[in-house]
Amino acid sequence: MNELLFNFLTLITAKHNRVEFEQYPGVLKTWDEAVECCKDKGGELAWFEDKSQFDEFLELNPTRTWLGGSDSVNEGTWLSVSRESMHLKWSSGQPDNWNGGEDCLVFNYWGNNLMNDWKCYYIAGVSCRFEPEQDPDVFISVDEIPGYETYKVCSTNEIYTRIRDEYFSKIQRLKGTLFYSDLKKSLARGCP
Repeated sequence: MNELLFNFLTLITAKHNRVEFEQYPGVLKTWDEAVECCKDKGGELAWFEDKSQFDEFLELNPTRTWLGGSDSVNEGTWLSVSRESMHLKWSSGQPDNWNGGEDCLVFNYWGNNLMNDWKCYYIAGVSCRFEPEQDPDVFISVDEIPGYETYKVCSTNEIYTRIRDEYFSKIQRLKGTLFYSDLKKSLARGCP
């Protein structure tokens, strides 16, 4: 039973933390225009929290495109458009701030699936990042957890009680995420 509950919790975590990336072939913009383009689409210019997100982005087979990173606030300190630290995979010799003013992050400049610093007024493609819905009521189907009926995270059934009582420490690894915050609030107030 414990293993199935842990799998349940792991599956919920994966569903809540899955970021999606989209590239828009043929759309060419400056970095600032690309930031606005992604905002208009309900996302932000693509950036990566870790290697797994970067690898997922690579599955798009992206061409030269802007990424949501900049060191314009503090030269050499690269932050995402959300002002968070980010996973970076630089081309050899990069970032080099060549001739000064290369403050924006471009991907695949050399056709090598790596990153380069570039002048923000140059033109490149647009790739956006979309955060998942942060709704704590995720439905898990029987196909995803063999032997269980469909459950909701926050309900008065037995699985909710076991997650609350036995697995809260496993939820601690999600600390700092919106999912953690939502689940912690649900656990604190109990279910209706």
